[in-house]
Amino acid sequence: MKLRTPYRSLMTVSAILTAVLFVAWALLIHGSYALRNDIASISAKAESVSAREAYLVSLQNALKDSGDDLALIDGRFITKDGIPTFTDMLDAKALAAGVKADIGSLNLDETGDARTPHALAIHMTGSGAWKNVASFISTVESLPYAIRIDGASLAVADARSGSWNFSIDASVSVVN
Repeated sequence: MKLRTPYRSLMTVSAILTAVLFVAWALLIHGSYALRNDIASISAKAESVSAREAYLVSLQNALKDSGDDLALIDGRFITKDGIPTFTDMLDAKALAAGVKADIGSLNLDETGDARTPHALAIHMTGSGAWKNVASFISTVESLPYAIRIDGASLAVADARSGSWNFSIDASVSVVN
């Protein structure tokens, strides 16, 4: 019997230690599953934030890239405040081409809504040598604006001096 008591107490201690280790192991397994779910949740949030940041960076790059395009498009239109500057530029182009030009009338059509460009009708008359008049009309036609020549007429003013009279009806887009 003396042998059984230490054996029994050893078995009892062993069973208790096994039960404690089993409970500890179960708690560790449960904790690791809980941590795994937390890690998965945090990982999903991090991926979402990373995807949003990548999207924002791509938008910023697109805006930077389109900034030049937007400036180019904006440069194709004249603002209402820029009409005097535009007419001065037309006068300067006429002088540079060696043509005497007068802007006879300007008529801004402001019908429609404020978001769409309005047409500015321009009537110009003038005179100069054939080569100079043709160069000026070509220059007006190739201005970097949304401009359209609606009509142009040329007539000989003085055959001996080679002077020609011209008349141009054009329209250009104006934005608010």
